[in-house]
Amino acid sequence: VGVEELQLQIKGAPILDDPGVVAARQLCPTLRDFGGCAARVFGQRLGAALGATLAVDEVKAAAHGPGGCFPAHFDTTATTGRVVTAILYLSEAWAPGDGGELRVYPPGGGAPVDVAPRRNALVVFSSTSVLHRTLPLVRGLRTAVSFWFSSTEPIARLETP
Repeated sequence: VGVEELQLQIKGAPILDDPGVVAARQLCPTLRDFGGCAARVFGQRLGAALGATLAVDEVKAAAHGPGGCFPAHFDTTATTGRVVTAILYLSEAWAPGDGGELRVYPPGGGAPVDVAPRRNALVVFSSTSVLHRTLPLVRGLRTAVSFWFSSTEPIARLETP
């Protein structure tokens, strides 16, 4: 079975018995805890570092081959309440020229910043104020787990340019 993209919707409800989650965990045992305890612990620790209480909104594991990209966007809307995005890159090998970089447009202006999708790199940014995109992948496989967190309070440390 070729699974290109796996998406776990968390939205605060227990998902452990959801048939899609059970199947996904069987297909991807290394991601077994990302949709459960590990994502919540990550959110608690990240929230403590940012001085806010974060709740897991969504966790998404994706693998994209050559040509895979995303247009420029923000990770929140008026209805999602997302405030923090975190991307953990899992690609086995990446070299300059492979493409697939995360391009971040600083909220205060200035030149965009490209982040290489190197294994174990973790990128954290504001879902509300950071415009970003994924550049087209030229070769190889770009694998990542994205986490989105919501909060009922503003997070000043992420909103300051």
